[in-house]
Amino acid sequence: MLDHVKKRYMERLYRDYERGLVDEDIAEWLFMVNRKPCLATTSSCSGRVALIYGPSLTSKAEARILEAWHDPVECRRRICMPRPLGIYLWWLSLQPPIIHFLVEDLDVAEHILECGDRAGFSKLGYRRHRTGAIHVEAGAGDKLHLILPASCSTALELCSLLSLYKERLKRFMDCVSGYRCGGR
Repeated sequence: MLDHVKKRYMERLYRDYERGLVDEDIAEWLFMVNRKPCLATTSSCSGRVALIYGPSLTSKAEARILEAWHDPVECRRRICMPRPLGIYLWWLSLQPPIIHFLVEDLDVAEHILECGDRAGFSKLGYRRHRTGAIHVEAGAGDKLHLILPASCSTALELCSLLSLYKERLKRFMDCVSGYRCGGR
C-alpha cells in the first residue's frame, strides 16, 4: 500500500532537494530514512527563525519571509541587525522542527511517537491517511512570534530556543534511524 505513495513522495523529495528547498541539516537523514521500506517522509522542517514582514500576524497570504536562519549560530549573528520600520509589521517567528511520515502499521507509528517523546517533542500524533496508510506528525513545539522592534537580548532568546530544538531533533533522528522495519 505504501509503495505507490512513497514513490511520489521520494520523487518530490529529490526534486525539492535539487531546487534547494530541503533543509540542508536534515537532507541526508531524510534520504536515509526514506530508504526504509516501512515509512516515508511527506514533509519536513528542521526548525528555523524567520524574519517576516506583513500587514498582520494573521495575514499569511500577504506576509513575506525576508530571511530565515536554520543554523542557531547564523541566527545569533544576524538577528539583531537594524531593520527599517514601515506601515506593516515586522516580526520574528520561531518555527520548531516538524516531520510528517506515512507508515504502514501502528508499530512503526508508535515507535516514531516514542522517539519523539524521548527526544522532548511535544506535538505528536497520528491518524489514518486517505490512502489507508497512517499519517504521523512529530514536532518539537509550537511557533513563537516576536513583534519588532524588540530588544536584541529578547530576539537572541529565539536563537537559544532554536538550539534547544535542534538538540531535540538530533535525538529524534538518531532514534528513528535505529528502527528496523519488521522489528525494533
